[in-house]
Parts: sequence; C-alpha cells; structure tokens
Amino acid sequence: MSEQFSILIDSRSRFETGEAGGAWVSMPATREQLHAAMQSVGITADNSQDFFLNGYANTKDCPFNVPLEVIQRGSVDELNYLGKLLEMQRDEDKAKFAAAVTLGEYAGNLKDLINLAQNLDCYGIYPTVQSEEDYGH
Repeated sequence: MSEQFSILIDSRSRFETGEAGGAWVSMPATREQLHAAMQSVGITADNSQDFFLNGYANTKDCPFNVPLEVIQRGSVDELNYLGKLLEMQRDEDKAKFAAAVTLGEYAGNLKDLINLAQNLDCYGIYPTVQSEEDYGH
C-alpha cells in the first residue's frame, strides 16, 4: 500500500488536557496499523468514545485540501476507503481529484469525496485552457 494521505489519531481526553502527541496513520491502513495507533494514544474498547481525529496531511502525489472539519466528521472506515480509492487511481485521475476538490464543489463531506473519487472518468483536465475564450476554441 502506498500512502495517499495521513490522519492524526488522538484521544479526546489527552487533547483536552493539552497533552501533546497523537499517532499519525497513513491511509489506507490495515486493521493492525489502526489498532496499534489507537493503543498508542490510550484508546481501547473500554473508552472508544474517546477517539478523536486531530488532523490530516496530504502527500505530494495526492495534494488535495479540504477543511479539517470534513475529515473529523467522517469515520475511519470512510477515510480508509477514500485512501484505497485514491491508491488505485492513475496520476492523471489524482490530478482531476485534486482540481475538483480545489474548486470546492465536492469537498463538503467524505461521502462527496468518495463519490468524486469513484467518478473521475466524468471529468477532464485541459491544462492549456486558461480562459473562457480558450475553452471556446
């Protein structure tokens, strides 16, 4: 698996007390990687409600930028699925994904991002088009 983006897993109680830390996990991740990260910040089956997504980071290969709140409102399963979809994309499709997210129309929630990643064949990028006139020609 190759990293598409990373999420910062933390414990809400650690975060609220100001304790620095958290565990970065590359997406997509295996179940074992996720469990190890959660255990490293003190999240167990007894306190699973303490789970908190405290950040995310892009990679050079897949540079998309969405508000942190979009990431925080999603589930780890959705984030992992998005990571897997992006991992399967060709470079040109990753560029389409990043461009569509930058325009902001499809970055309101993780379901929109997943839908976008599954339907990139509906979009095209024309790097030489810089104006409406160029587009007309």
